[in-house]
Amino acid sequence: TSAVYYTNITLMSRTCTLSLANVTTNLAGRWSVTVTNLGGITTPTYSTNAELVVLLKPTITRQPQGQTVDPGSSASFTVAAQGSAPLSYQWFLNGNPVDGATQTNLLLASVGAAEQGSYTVVVTNLVGRVESAAAVLTVRLPRILGIQQQSGTVTLEWTSIPARSYRVQFKDRLEDPQWIDLPGDVLATEAVSRKTDAIPPGKSERYYRVSLLP
Repeated sequence: TSAVYYTNITLMSRTCTLSLANVTTNLAGRWSVTVTNLGGITTPTYSTNAELVVLLKPTITRQPQGQTVDPGSSASFTVAAQGSAPLSYQWFLNGNPVDGATQTNLLLASVGAAEQGSYTVVVTNLVGRVESAAAVLTVRLPRILGIQQQSGTVTLEWTSIPARSYRVQFKDRLEDPQWIDLPGDVLATEAVSRKTDAIPPGKSERYYRVSLLP
């Protein structure tokens, strides 16, 4: 490395201070001072070396990217950052920390509705922190489009993925402990699927849900 020289610093007392403004990494390294005077001493006095370490705040060089996946599949987010080591990472979902998510890569296995949302990561070191841009995870969950009731039957319509199978379940009361399968799963052939349920006489209400099968 090249040497940096500061000359003509006049010593007015027994202590002399060198102040550096706007320090950058170019000034990092070993610093020393040579002391001479005008009193006839021809051999200068050299100090010991002082190490200047310049710490850099973290910056993100690659942002995590949003994605859309099917229920039950995996999803992953990756961030790249630079700055003075050590760098620490913490991932967040909708502003809440994700347990154990402290690496550059966040892997989510078998995602569902609970994993949907906005993911960010905060990178920190000894001198600062930086937060990434948000990456949105969207899970292609079936969405009920409508319910048609007539002559003792109910027909449900929902968004679907062609060639995937769906199961419709029901409850007669929300407080019932288990959902009951409607006979016959539905193999989707287009973006909207349907299923008809025969309502027993005397039933005034029934609750439904649709699940995408593996």
